[in-house]
Amino acid sequence: MLCPRCACSMPDLTDRCVHCGTLVTPPVPLPALCDACGDPCEGEFCDSCEKALLGSGQLHVSLKAASHPPAPLTPAIEAGEAILPPPAAGQQNPPYASFVVVVLVFLLCLSVLAFAVADDVARRHFYFGPLIFFCALTALMVAVWPMHTTYVALQRAEAAEPEDQDLPQARAKLRSRSMLFGTLFALTAGLVGYLIGASGAATEKLVSDFRKFNDLGDRITEMRSSAEGTLASEFVAYGKLRGPVKEFRNIAKEIRTELTSYDARYPNSHDATKQWMDAMDAAVQRSDLIEKEIEVARRIENMPQDHWESTWQAEMQPLLDEEEAIGPSHD
Repeated sequence: MLCPRCACSMPDLTDRCVHCGTLVTPPVPLPALCDACGDPCEGEFCDSCEKALLGSGQLHVSLKAASHPPAPLTPAIEAGEAILPPPAAGQQNPPYASFVVVVLVFLLCLSVLAFAVADDVARRHFYFGPLIFFCALTALMVAVWPMHTTYVALQRAEAAEPEDQDLPQARAKLRSRSMLFGTLFALTAGLVGYLIGASGAATEKLVSDFRKFNDLGDRITEMRSSAEGTLASEFVAYGKLRGPVKEFRNIAKEIRTELTSYDARYPNSHDATKQWMDAMDAAVQRSDLIEKEIEVARRIENMPQDHWESTWQAEMQPLLDEEEAIGPSHD
């Protein structure tokens, strides 16, 4: 016996196809018909005309049934291959995989965008400007076209099979989990970007302050070296040092504070950082001494000229010796 759906051969003792699972009802045998009168009969003689049946014991088919012979078997059926009917248009598999791929691409763009924005916010400048524009444009295009198209396909699949209650639940679960993971990815990327940006901003400020510190140190050294060796020229040089020395002292104290935070972030570089911290402490101490020298020079300049030399040796020279004991001015 052959399955009416897939045309596979079925055992005689089963009523269900082992390949496609179709329930098959065994055919009801047709009653024997008399060749003379055409009435149904049982046994070897007709009950109506009492004539003997031809070929006693064989199945007799009516003339009407014999006039319509069965259709010939197709080559696929003769070869024993299963022939399944094509699925209906509304029974196609919902595009879950396509939707998940589109969502992952969108979340990737969104995460990179959140990272770049958070990093730039922490640094207070648009370092990732082109990347932010590209990711924002890509995420917008993915959300407008592929994501919308696949989500509409899911809705159509749900509408095509209203009796299937699993589709709405699957679509709702997919939507809620996409939103959950999207939020987590974006927040995580934003947090990592902000932390990296904050660390980078602190390092950039430290490097910038070091440049300013060196520039001010060179400027102060040049001013002090411009004196011609006379007390009058020394007074002129000290008169120009008040502003730069005050700025030099402030930047040294600021670098000292930044180095403390830098040492906590990078403990492996503690030895090198400690040397710079000591250098900043020496720079602050030197600035305090130079400010005292400026006040002494201003006071000596207002004295009579014949008192300059003695007062310089008594009040200014001890400050100069103390400054020289600190060490080099700056690296």
